[in-house]
Amino acid sequence: AVADSVAQLTGAAAHMEEVGSSAAGDAAANADLLSAAVAHFSKLGPGDCPVCGRTGALDDQWLAVTAAQIERLQQQAGALRQATADAQAASREALLLVGAVPEPLGQAGRVAIDVTAATAAWRDWAAPPPADATATGLRALADHLSRTHSPLLTAAAAIQAAASTELERRQDAWAPVASALASWLATEKSGREAKSVTDRIKKVEVWVKAANDDLRNARLRPFAEGTAALWRQLRQESNVDLISMALTGTNTSRAVDFEVTVDGNTAPGLGVMSQGEINALALSVFLPRATSAGSPSRFVVLDDPVQAMDPSKVDGMARVLTDVAADRQVVVFTHDDRLPIALRNLQLPARVVEVSRQSESVVSVRPTRDPATDDLDDAIRLASGHDIPAQVTARVVPGLCRSAIEEACFEITRQRRLGRGDSHSSVEDALAATTTLMTKLALAVFDDADRGGDVYTWLNQHVGTWAPDTVKTVNKGAHESITDPKRLVDDARRLVKRLREKLP
Repeated sequence: AVADSVAQLTGAAAHMEEVGSSAAGDAAANADLLSAAVAHFSKLGPGDCPVCGRTGALDDQWLAVTAAQIERLQQQAGALRQATADAQAASREALLLVGAVPEPLGQAGRVAIDVTAATAAWRDWAAPPPADATATGLRALADHLSRTHSPLLTAAAAIQAAASTELERRQDAWAPVASALASWLATEKSGREAKSVTDRIKKVEVWVKAANDDLRNARLRPFAEGTAALWRQLRQESNVDLISMALTGTNTSRAVDFEVTVDGNTAPGLGVMSQGEINALALSVFLPRATSAGSPSRFVVLDDPVQAMDPSKVDGMARVLTDVAADRQVVVFTHDDRLPIALRNLQLPARVVEVSRQSESVVSVRPTRDPATDDLDDAIRLASGHDIPAQVTARVVPGLCRSAIEEACFEITRQRRLGRGDSHSSVEDALAATTTLMTKLALAVFDDADRGGDVYTWLNQHVGTWAPDTVKTVNKGAHESITDPKRLVDDARRLVKRLREKLP
């Protein structure tokens, strides 16, 4: 293509020189002037020359000579136009061969091929002289192509050789990988075929697990509903609500998932519960299973279930255990007296016994009823004892009698206030604020600890004149000896009984 372009440029330059561009240009102008003169003659006929004024210059002979001259000039002008068009076409085609440094040449430098010489040769090639349709301009463009093309070919050949060497080196490095890859592809194809089978197996496995979970939770549902029902009784003042429970995991990673809310907001299960709430929840989970129709045992044994529970939850547990005890035996071991207190306050049926281990591991069991009765029983045993010094009896018995009256006051206050809906904490705070027997009696009698001064009047009117004397005796008995401890115990027992009968 370059050789053809150089030949065209050279031929066009020779043609331009042959037609003589200047003379041909004048011929075109002269032909136009003569054509105007012929037009004048054709219009006005023979006559004098309108330019020089020569007489009779324009005649038929002049017309014939001028017509021949016009034809010759027009031929010269046509040859010029054709030569000019050929020169412009040759110049355009030559310039189409010349362009900026191509992108692949720039990329070759990225693969460790030196493109400095080739880039310089291409830039020289891409800087032709200005386009000029004259013979001189055409020859200059032809000389530029001829001069710069050979170095460019040499540089391109060098790059081609370097690229071939680099490609061969890379192919040598890639060949082992390609062989290993081909082997891997065969394995991968068989693996894909096997994967399609395993995918189906996995889908079946997922379905089986889901079905197993559904069946498992369907079996769990009655227990979950029982747990939710028990939790509603045991939660009492708790702001944690149990929404559902489900079995999760497999094999050794199985667990029970509890969905709970706190004040209506979703919360992370056991993480938001206090220890007392967790104990209450554990009891809610255990009892439905232990009391189900499929349980082989007709009894339930609980070891200290009230640990960390607040009083309101102890009340709830007392009610729950009473319901369970309707058709099976319930045995509870505890060192905490709050459960017996809750049973008494709620007036729930239960048999409470005290188990004591004495010296040489001798175990004794005795029925217990309430703290007041127990204190009075201890007091009468002490007053009836024959091997206890009288001065000891006279000092200790009044204290036990006073403790019995105080416990009766506590019992009456708790039953009244809890029965009307007061919170356990407020009731216990009110009891803790009473520091004397009179304030405890005022709280039990009037529901107002500040009315201690009205207690004796109420006792005289509603119990008997002996009642104030009994209160005075137990109050001062720890500091002054009494002469008849048995009678004091009888009066204290009678006072406790009357208080329970008279007060709601």
